[in-house]
Amino acid sequence: MPSKRSPGSDSSFGSGREEKRPKLDDGVFEGLSMYIIQSKIDPEELDLLYSLAENNGAEVQTDIQKADVIVTSISMRRRLERHVSWEVAV
Repeated sequence: MPSKRSPGSDSSFGSGREEKRPKLDDGVFEGLSMYIIQSKIDPEELDLLYSLAENNGAEVQTDIQKADVIVTSISMRRRLERHVSWEVAV
């Protein structure tokens, strides 16, 4: 699948190629629980986020209330509040 990035971009996000994915130290997220808000994240990047989290020690939550970290691409407060209360987001 072709990348949405311009040729010559040194970023590997969205490339879909395993060998180009960023490498992290094993366990860098050890002990963290994460919730990923899927809105506005394309499927390839979503797959990458889940892989990075799980392969580096994070527990991906299905309950936002149990998460230590919330990962999102949403930047507008009103849109974010569709997924999580502002008190939780802050």
